[in-house]
Amino acid sequence: MLTAGFPVVSNYELLEAAGEGATCHVYKAIQQHTRQLVALKVLKPVLSQSIQLNRFEREAKVCAGISHPYIVKLLDKGTTADGAPFVAFEFLEGLTLRQQLQRSGALSVAETQALMGQLLDALCCAHANGVAHRDLKPDNIIIIRSGARPHVKILDFGISTFVQDIQHTDAMGTPAYCAPEQLRGEPPTTRADLYAWGLILIECLTGCAAIQGNSIPDIYYQQLGPDPIPIPAFLKSHPIHDLLQAVLAKHPGDRLSNVHTLFERFQQLDLSTLQPQLASTELLQNSSNATQDNSLAWMYEKKEKRQITILCGSVRLLQTPDATADEDILEEIQKAQLTACIDIATRSGGFLKGVFADQFMIYFGYPTSEGNAAYLAGKAAFEILTATDARSKRLQRQYGLQLETRISIHTGSVICRPQRIPEGTAPNYAYRQLSYAANQRIVVSVATKQLLSHLAVFERPLHLPEEFADVSYMVKERRGSAFARLREGQHKGLYGRTKALQVIQQAWESNGAMLLIRGVAGMGKSRLIYEASRAAGNELIEVRCMPEYRHRDLYIIFSVLQQHYGFRADLPPETNLALLSDMLEVAELDKVTVMPILLSCLGMAFTAEFQPSLLSPGAQRRQLVHALIQCLTHISLEKKYLVIIEDLHWIDSGSAVVLQEIAERQLCKSMLLLLSARPAFEWRWEGCDLLELDPLDHAASTDLIHELLQDKGADQECIQYLLQHTDGIPFFIEELTRYLLAKELLVYDGIRYRFADSMLPLTVPLTLNEILIARLDVLGNARETAQLAACVGREVSWQLLRQISSLEEEMLQQHLQMLEAQDIIYRLHTEKGLVYVFRHALICEVAYQSLLLNMRRRIHARIAGVLLEEENPNDPHHAATIARHLYHAGNCMEAVDWQIKSVQLMLGGITGKESLVLCQQALKWLYTLPEEAIRTQKEVMVRHLMLSVLVVLESYGAPAVKEQLDILMALYQCREANEEILPAMLMYCNYYAMTGNWKQATATAQHLHTVAHSTKNLKYSIVSSVFLGLQYFNNGELRNAAAMMEEALALYDPALHSSLAYEFGLDQEALASSTLACVYTLAGEESKAETMIKRAIEKVEAIAHPHTTASTWLGLACVYFYQRNRKQVNHYSTALLQVNESSQLHMFGNYGAMLQAWANHDLAAAKAALEKEAQKGIQSMNSFWNAVVAEIEMHVNEQEAALQRLTASLLLIGEADGALYHAEIHRLLAVLHAGKNNDALAATHLKTASDIANAQQAVLIRQRIHADMNHAL
Repeated sequence: MLTAGFPVVSNYELLEAAGEGATCHVYKAIQQHTRQLVALKVLKPVLSQSIQLNRFEREAKVCAGISHPYIVKLLDKGTTADGAPFVAFEFLEGLTLRQQLQRSGALSVAETQALMGQLLDALCCAHANGVAHRDLKPDNIIIIRSGARPHVKILDFGISTFVQDIQHTDAMGTPAYCAPEQLRGEPPTTRADLYAWGLILIECLTGCAAIQGNSIPDIYYQQLGPDPIPIPAFLKSHPIHDLLQAVLAKHPGDRLSNVHTLFERFQQLDLSTLQPQLASTELLQNSSNATQDNSLAWMYEKKEKRQITILCGSVRLLQTPDATADEDILEEIQKAQLTACIDIATRSGGFLKGVFADQFMIYFGYPTSEGNAAYLAGKAAFEILTATDARSKRLQRQYGLQLETRISIHTGSVICRPQRIPEGTAPNYAYRQLSYAANQRIVVSVATKQLLSHLAVFERPLHLPEEFADVSYMVKERRGSAFARLREGQHKGLYGRTKALQVIQQAWESNGAMLLIRGVAGMGKSRLIYEASRAAGNELIEVRCMPEYRHRDLYIIFSVLQQHYGFRADLPPETNLALLSDMLEVAELDKVTVMPILLSCLGMAFTAEFQPSLLSPGAQRRQLVHALIQCLTHISLEKKYLVIIEDLHWIDSGSAVVLQEIAERQLCKSMLLLLSARPAFEWRWEGCDLLELDPLDHAASTDLIHELLQDKGADQECIQYLLQHTDGIPFFIEELTRYLLAKELLVYDGIRYRFADSMLPLTVPLTLNEILIARLDVLGNARETAQLAACVGREVSWQLLRQISSLEEEMLQQHLQMLEAQDIIYRLHTEKGLVYVFRHALICEVAYQSLLLNMRRRIHARIAGVLLEEENPNDPHHAATIARHLYHAGNCMEAVDWQIKSVQLMLGGITGKESLVLCQQALKWLYTLPEEAIRTQKEVMVRHLMLSVLVVLESYGAPAVKEQLDILMALYQCREANEEILPAMLMYCNYYAMTGNWKQATATAQHLHTVAHSTKNLKYSIVSSVFLGLQYFNNGELRNAAAMMEEALALYDPALHSSLAYEFGLDQEALASSTLACVYTLAGEESKAETMIKRAIEKVEAIAHPHTTASTWLGLACVYFYQRNRKQVNHYSTALLQVNESSQLHMFGNYGAMLQAWANHDLAAAKAALEKEAQKGIQSMNSFWNAVVAEIEMHVNEQEAALQRLTASLLLIGEADGALYHAEIHRLLAVLHAGKNNDALAATHLKTASDIANAQQAVLIRQRIHADMNHAL
């Protein structure tokens, strides 16, 4: 007979489903020939190719080789009609030992002795056959009560192994029952089974597990820590105490090794004299099956008001168009996901209230009251999201399905009554609140947020109804929350830092301050900051600088703002836009100007309202820095905030500039900026106070040692040894003490700790690095996972770690749990998912340095391979990360290519010093390679990028620009002239023009023009013609200038070349037209000049490019200046200044101000603008602009000043300046000398001016000179 949904198995009739595990379905079946009842265990199809298949086959192999009345008997094995493996065991009617303990509490002494003796009997058989079970626990022991006496059957040999198989380390069982060496991944031995037997014996006698914890890392710590397993006090006077000590020794070498010896000794014991102290029923009750409170603990009429935290969850299965699963599989998957989520919550201390459809409700703080119920609920919520996100990705790949997970948490009061599960308004509120949670988000009430504010980061959702207007999304755990989870036996006190805390408290109580805590690594800076942060409550923002992020420009400042305002790249665009708008409004900033810059910098999409900024990269940079300072300092306008930024020695340069300006301008309004750094961080910020952390004195160090030893005391020799070798550094004290305990070099003699060996000083590592290496060495295979993570950096996402690890996921998780238990790493739930962080930067550094070079390279290559598969085409930081890993993998040339891509992406947005650092890094990488043509080619590319960056950061006139140009030109001299040289040559032209070397600028422009035309590069032919024409114009060569500009306009095609405005900063048609208007004006060709003016204006209006507009208005103002039309000069110079103001440009502004001052006879304004231009270091056309100012001086009767200025200007011509205004300066000098009745000198100047104007064919100037001559006559 076939039952719907059951597999088809030849020779078996499946009667009913008997159970289900994570990997198998179990059916009650009948063997058709013998009619024997069997338990048919069928591996789930989706897992058939995984590690579970190996375990399944191993169990069949092991059970087939063992026959014993207390071990479940294997009857058959094979595959179903669908190809799924199955095994058939004898069918057993009974309860597992776990179920028995949960149902009835502790076993009687007699039953314990009988059943535990049978268990040893079975182990004798297994061990004699060379098999270690490795997962002995109450769940794998079934009690059969079908006869006169109960007897046991051992189940589940799924991870058992033959002892001689020393390579078998793929799984390790259940942490609460594993021997320590199993958790360390050491080769299997039968001693681990004896250890588990001892734990089970204690549980049978007490009804309570010997090892308990709120989390797996808690259990790991108890298992791997130095303290022995606690044996109940009522056993102390009985011989069973010594036997348990023998089997529960943590070091396998100290443990009883032979099961036959143990069996014989146990049989000789008389347990009847024991009087067990039983655990309360309430503690034993399984929350997932509980339906009422322990009635023994209540009087019927008693009721109690209690605060609990309620977690509501929804796990919904969504089918994509590619879904392939049928209805049976969908039902099974949905059930499995709900069960997995509930398991996570109940393991974290929750009580299952109920399940309804795809939703569930969990109580924390019930049935037993928990002071940290909200924390446990929050922890469970993060774990659920992490687990479901991973499952969703797997289901997407396998079935085309997605999981949608939403969680709500609320803390409130309920009324607890006997034999009734609490109901009321608090659970109802939590349930209603769930409807406002988005996918993969945790929504929390105000009450819960207040309890978790120091442990988690929150953000406000938008547009919620009034009832839920104050709820928040819980986004991620705070880094400081790692200290809040310190387990028993770890250092919790803060010794020797009372004065430091007082300093921080005083700074917090002030009106606003910035305080830097500085000390060597391990001095306890983070611990001190955490203690100080507890006073801030909800008003806390914290970020940490990391070496892998030091090249991310403004990373730290953006991280602070993201925490406060909630914008993130993974949010919907409309949500980010609303959040950024709120931020800019609070800071009173212009959204039209700033928003496009922010969107570009954050890698977010532009909108119809906010298009890419037309400002130059330098102008965008200035706008951005100003905006970020405003936003940061406006955070605390409504309430006081504590902003923590740790490890400033790894801060990016952009963020450092912002913080320095905030400090020096004292902009910390109602805010404490609490910073930390190592001594390598050079502190020179005025307005930032310094708090140096010194080593602990002997008294504080001694107190810390006593706490680490759990206040059990230690003899003076131990204390002195620790003090002498740790230099008062808290981290060193902690690590050395931990090492001595783990290695059992410090032993407790019942009174105090003492050295186990008088030769100790010869065997103990003496430096902190050596201690940390020794700690890694005892981790077994988990050490490799620590090294793997260290190659990524101090923090690594679970997703990336899973992709780069060669381990099965379960084994990887076990390694991570062990590393957590050993305090190597801690986990953080972030908005990007689960992240593992090294507890201290030194541990990360040591783990990385302990890798051999070849292994390090292989790991970096693996990381780079994973990152290359991710699609982040426009993320410069992603490209830089790939480059770093490729370089460390030994792929230097490919690394340089990705580094170049990273800088190119940065230049497309807002460039900071990080771009320069990346270029310098790429050059260092290149110089490790042999000097070949390909290396030179890459170097040229990198140096071109460096030039672009330097121009943005320091301007064309900077010495660093000239240095790079010289290097580039030297590289090009070794090669045939080609198109590659054109960008550098154009930069050379700009450099010489800006620094006042017009001769060299002209010569370089001529060379550029020749190469551009010879290589038939149309783009550079246009640009070089315009630039060369400008140089001819500046030297007064009007005909040559006209020829070049006319050539450029003939080559220019608006359909093809309008983009040149964005590539070169100015539109070449508008620039050529406005310059030609000047040329034709001076040449006396007024009609041609008017045509060019009209063409320039039309182009400006067509492209709406601010730089081009500013340049064109300057050109037209000059045209009318030559014509002496003050009204038009005033019009266009004012328009130029308005463009600068509206677009925040600083382009030609001083020139516009001088012409506007000339139009209005404003000498003070003209001189101020000339001074500002001089301060910029730009030396171009100084003779012309001084002549403009001299004309105003002449108009206001400051004749002597004008004479001195014009005389000095003459000296510039032919050296720094071209001869454009040479004739006009001589004419003006003639006017001045004539006014002083120095007619001879005036005549000489007029004659010289006339000769120059004739040579230049400057008709307009010549006419003006002739008018002066006639006036003189």
